[in-house]
Amino acid sequence: MSQYPVGISGHHPSIIIRYNTPAENIFFGSRHTIAFTLKYPSLKLKTMKVAILLGSIRKGRQSHKIAHYLQNKLQEKGLTVDLIDLLENPLPMLEERVGMHPALPEEVQLLSNRLHAADALIFVTPEYHGSFSGVLKNTLDYFNSEFTKKPVGVVTVSAGKMGGINAANQLQQVILSIGAFALPTKLLVPEVYGAFNDSFELTSEYTIKSANKFIADYCWLAEAIYQKKHQLSSSL
Repeated sequence: MSQYPVGISGHHPSIIIRYNTPAENIFFGSRHTIAFTLKYPSLKLKTMKVAILLGSIRKGRQSHKIAHYLQNKLQEKGLTVDLIDLLENPLPMLEERVGMHPALPEEVQLLSNRLHAADALIFVTPEYHGSFSGVLKNTLDYFNSEFTKKPVGVVTVSAGKMGGINAANQLQQVILSIGAFALPTKLLVPEVYGAFNDSFELTSEYTIKSANKFIADYCWLAEAIYQKKHQLSSSL
């Protein structure tokens, strides 16, 4: 049997790897899958799922615009994106964490399920008094295993010229504390009130360039970790 496949037929989940000997065809899910995936990393076994956690509920908020922008851009790349808006999915103030609460609120369990389902995450927040939003911190404090060993990108917005850099730096420290992998590249959106048009399209050339770099770096890290996890799970 040839070491490498000479052709592919079908579409996932019925992709067939055809080797030089016709009788030696195999399906995805066999022990040959990992070697093939590492040789051809652009061929995914399933679509990676990204959860965007939007941490702003203020009246007149602006950070939802960059959240929707990123959702659209990632979907254009073929990713499945779950936008979790904490305005639409509010949680009570933390009394006890998931797994320790004697009567866990249903809304917390539902959000836990959505976070568990994500292969990678993005946290979006405005900067308030030099830090990220309280509603986002309250949400993060509920969970632990939902974030373990997952890549997380940080996106912050501000009305001023700094783009929420203090909030971004602090949030990256929290991400490391919850056992996740913080993407070094931060997406900072300065002067957010003038950065978008009415259709949530970016009009700031500076932020467009920053967003493109953030998306490229984020997808690289997320896919690398995703493939490594799949390699490990398939070898068990």
